[in-house]
Amino acid sequence: MPAATTFLQAKNSARSTAAGVIDGATDPVTFSVATGEGALFPATASGPFMVSIDNEILKCTSRTVDALTCARAQEGTSIAAHALGASVQLRVTAEQITDLQTAINALELQTGVLEGWVHDGAQNPSLGTLPANAFVYRVDLWVKEAFDSDGTDLLTVGYDGTVDAYLTSIAVDSAGVREAVNETHANAGATVGTVDSVSRAVEAYYTNGGTEPTVGKAYIAIHYFVATAEPA
Repeated sequence: MPAATTFLQAKNSARSTAAGVIDGATDPVTFSVATGEGALFPATASGPFMVSIDNEILKCTSRTVDALTCARAQEGTSIAAHALGASVQLRVTAEQITDLQTAINALELQTGVLEGWVHDGAQNPSLGTLPANAFVYRVDLWVKEAFDSDGTDLLTVGYDGTVDAYLTSIAVDSAGVREAVNETHANAGATVGTVDSVSRAVEAYYTNGGTEPTVGKAYIAIHYFVATAEPA
């Protein structure tokens, strides 16, 4: 799985003023804020935080009481001199927003469900695309309306002509059927319970074994998460 994101620290109402002149050259730089106001800013034991002084963004890597040690010129800003009394503020920066967006997007890619309806008007629908390194752990089939009454019509779930890679044949002659995937089934290297390194276009496959159905509707859901390759 992708590594967990380490977020910048934050704290409400974290602002003070520089207790002395901050030069425009030293990097990293240690400076103090107004006496007693260092505690308004986060502790750094759990990670750094950003402060903005004039147009410069600095990353505070250590805070001891009122003294802040910071790396200069963060997020595309430039080192600059700052006067005594300059405002020192913890603000939300673009990096924090980007980190959050990246983490959310990664989470969305790690888990998912492909789903779709099979019915008499669209007997072999696409269910979507599984990403590379998907680990399919469950496939559910629910027959809303029976396709026929003679027990000869079947549904499977697979990809690219590999009809039953994920779900073996299930009769769809009775409503209310709910089947979990057979986890021991193996077919063509893309199976439930196995990390598949290839992205797959997944389909439901309807097999008409007798009379053409006049009604019929089934819902299929493929549950997966994205994993790294299995260990040898």
